Amino acid sequence: MRRSWIPAALGALFLAACTIEQTPERYIDRETTPVGEIETSRQELTARLLSSAVAVRRGDRIGLVAALSPTTDAVVLLSGDGSEETALGRGEVVETIIRLASGAEVAMDDPLVTVAEPNNIAWFLARYRLLDDQDVESGLNFSGVFIRQDGEWRLVQGHLSPSVSPNLRAPPPSATPTGGG
Repeated sequence: MRRSWIPAALGALFLAACTIEQTPERYIDRETTPVGEIETSRQELTARLLSSAVAVRRGDRIGLVAALSPTTDAVVLLSGDGSEETALGRGEVVETIIRLASGAEVAMDDPLVTVAEPNNIAWFLARYRLLDDQDVESGLNFSGVFIRQDGEWRLVQGHLSPSVSPNLRAPPPSATPTGGG
């Protein structure tokens, strides 16, 4: 009978050594970790958009590509006077932004960036402020969508359009009738 207590004692020691204790609640962050990650992504994208204005001001195409990180198939629509839209591919986006801001002092107010759960898609609204050599300010609105691919935020869709100035008036309606008659 003496030998039967040895396995029981070993079993008790084994169970005592293998007990699983509950993780303290302070180490489980069910709510602030996702919110914190989303805020970090929002700050990163905001910084990248602000750095895009610096790249545009310098005419730095490589810096602009680094800031926007467009996907190979990124599409940006360019609106002129509202009568037409042109789809621009990855390389054309950078060239168009540089061309539209050419010769102007470029700045950007804080862009509006929203990151959605689960922290893999974000959309933004930004405005490049352009001041020409005669101190006339105009703007270039830029909105779009970033997605996270392989841990990196990349521009997949965008829209560029000139800002509407309060001093800008629409042309008068044409006096010439349209159509056949």
